[in-house]
Amino acid sequence: MLNNNCFRVVLLCFLLVVPFSVNAAQVKLKWDANNEDDLAGYKLYYKTGLSGEPYNGAGADQGASPLIVPLASLSDVNNPEFTLTGLSDNEVYYFAITAYDTEGLESGYSNEVDGLVISLDQGPNLISFYRQPADTDITSVLSSISNKYSRVTAFINNSWKIFIPEYPELSTLNTMETGIGYFVDMNEPATLLMYGQAASNTVNLENGPNMTGYNIPDSHNMADALNSIKGKYVSVKTIVDGNWKVYYPDNPALSDLTDMEPGQGYWIETIESCNWSLP
Repeated sequence: MLNNNCFRVVLLCFLLVVPFSVNAAQVKLKWDANNEDDLAGYKLYYKTGLSGEPYNGAGADQGASPLIVPLASLSDVNNPEFTLTGLSDNEVYYFAITAYDTEGLESGYSNEVDGLVISLDQGPNLISFYRQPADTDITSVLSSISNKYSRVTAFINNSWKIFIPEYPELSTLNTMETGIGYFVDMNEPATLLMYGQAASNTVNLENGPNMTGYNIPDSHNMADALNSIKGKYVSVKTIVDGNWKVYYPDNPALSDLTDMEPGQGYWIETIESCNWSLP
């Protein structure tokens, strides 16, 4: 009989699928093995949009959710893993696993994990992490784009911090985490892998300019995303496709920034110190 709670899914990595499309990503998942005598395999569920059921995703090269993973298809039944290809970047994907037995009975879902691959353009990119990296060391966080960026800068506690990979001893920025926006200057286009632990949905903002992060996986229109600090800020800016976009809450007709999205960093100009609670 299947044990509904005996396995845990772990997001291993997101990778660019170079041979197929510059906009396609792949994800490799690994989970704890079930050990029932009548275990026949697993089902891998995925989706975009909002967290939770139904896991009705489509678009992966392997087919629509759920994907059937028989035991016979695994190279190591004691350490099961599966790779999906053909996924889109700049989309948060959610994943869960179930087990099924020889009679077709299916377990409950594993824990859910999510991940995001963001596209970085050559030149400056303003980014943030919607999940807290397990290892916040800057070289670890940016390991998927090693040798492809020239510097990283952040505005923290009203002062600029910088990391230059060629001169780490001169750098004043050594970690990357949620709640902070970062300029990443790229030598060439690349994709950056993002996943980790859920972060607080509250970000502390100082009076004046804040280069801040967006700590949740869901996109929201500007008014909804910033509702908790309504009347306390005058503008929001970010870089989209290499161009600055701006949102003025008191003059939406002059605004060309319409939504806030995971993976993006933002300049928020406030008129007082406040706590920004994201939806």
